[in-house]
Amino acid sequence: MAKLTLQQVSNILGKSAITKLNPASAVATTGIQAGKQVSKEIFGYDFVGLILKLVVFYGVALIIAKVMEAIIFARGAFVILANTLGYNVPSADQLPQSFKDLFSEQGVKGFKFWDIIKIVSILLVVAEFMRYVNTNKALGAKSSPMTIGIFTLIIVALGLTTIPELIQRVKGTDFNLEALR
Repeated sequence: MAKLTLQQVSNILGKSAITKLNPASAVATTGIQAGKQVSKEIFGYDFVGLILKLVVFYGVALIIAKVMEAIIFARGAFVILANTLGYNVPSADQLPQSFKDLFSEQGVKGFKFWDIIKIVSILLVVAEFMRYVNTNKALGAKSSPMTIGIFTLIIVALGLTTIPELIQRVKGTDFNLEALR
């Protein structure tokens, strides 16, 4: 197995990349940029960027969920650290019950935090698809059938992991419509 020295990697990627990043992240960054370029050339859209945006979106949602679970259920090291740093973290008693239920297993009327995140992610991909189509129309270009197919596949995959479960919960939830009036 051939091994590259730091000097060889520096020559391949350029010296500015090595001075700012370590070699592993320089190779990863170059790989991501090459993937973006190939995606744009073949499909006319940057699907690598879309996947990275979804990863960041779900990562932020995970952080929010874990912080809220720590506040509501655990009151552990996170709360102590936040209070030490000067952030006023409310206790679980100060939060409304519906807010606590949103992060619990039963949810609010059957809807949990992650259900909302999944629905928003589907809407974000649909919005990205609409932007792609509108940009192509504005430029006078035709949308690639393969690109439309990939967008459809992503939307259907996200929908199949979300919609059937939500339908079952809605069917099983007893909505008191009289209370809403």
